[in-house]
Amino acid sequence: MSELKVYRTEDASLEPLAGKTIAILGYGIQGSAQAQNLRDSGLNVIVGGRPGKSSDAAKADGFYTHSFVDAAEKADIVCLMTPDPSHAEVYAQIRSALPGKTLVFAHGSSIHFGWIRPDAGIDVVLIAPSGSGRTVRESFLSQKGMVATFAVHQDASGRAKVTALALCKALGFLNAGVFESSFKDEAVCDLFGEQAVLCGGVPELVRYAYQTLVDKGYSKEMAYLGTLYELRSLADLYASAGLDGMLERVSEAARFGGLVAGPKTVGPETKVRMAAILDEIESGRFMQEFSQETKTGFACTRQMLEKEKTSDMSRTGERIRKRFTL
Repeated sequence: MSELKVYRTEDASLEPLAGKTIAILGYGIQGSAQAQNLRDSGLNVIVGGRPGKSSDAAKADGFYTHSFVDAAEKADIVCLMTPDPSHAEVYAQIRSALPGKTLVFAHGSSIHFGWIRPDAGIDVVLIAPSGSGRTVRESFLSQKGMVATFAVHQDASGRAKVTALALCKALGFLNAGVFESSFKDEAVCDLFGEQAVLCGGVPELVRYAYQTLVDKGYSKEMAYLGTLYELRSLADLYASAGLDGMLERVSEAARFGGLVAGPKTVGPETKVRMAAILDEIESGRFMQEFSQETKTGFACTRQMLEKEKTSDMSRTGERIRKRFTL
């Protein structure tokens, strides 16, 4: 197995972006962060979107705003930052404006799952940060950067990789380091990580832990602090030091207890369930279900989220957040 190549600031230049216009289509959490980072790196950035809240926010932040089509026509590099389910629709609108240009994605799903099949004659690249739009912006301002991956799906110009690395530099990602991957790996691993761990598995584990303590008569406040709240301090350790490094930095009781009780809490049956989740993602079934959910205006999502907001644990957390500086 060859050693992973990690690209840093000295491995790229902003020169390939000199004199070019970059269009950010969609000014949501990720789009706004990337637009501001690119502008702060001295690049010419415009924003494309529909009239409304996002476009108003872009104007308030000092960007020239246009329709998707007009922005794509004016730009040399087009970054598609709208929600994934809208990609095919937006691509159909801007398709005729793309020949000879670079189309950039922040997530690999639309290409990997075939929602978009780009025409020949355009560069198609992926630049995927390992964090939310908020942390993309914060990591740029702190100059720490954020680990990211990039990939080249289509290289019509012969310079797609050079362009991708230049954008990584302008976004601040090279300060932390980036590596080359593929649209498939990024799409599947990102979705699986969100569902099995980050936004699915961990919250479910916390809910059960909280309820177990409350059911046994322990205070809701202590149950909340001992399960959910303390995750914050450990999350940075997981990222900066790994699982082993985290265990080395906690108390002896936490280390021993975690190593002994962890396998009792999450066992081989969990891996079987995770394999089923992965199969749903790889087969495209999850994306089909997600696409259907978007057509309903996220009716099921809103219902489940409302249930979470009114749960006992959420109400306990709300009381704690109002009374303490967290």
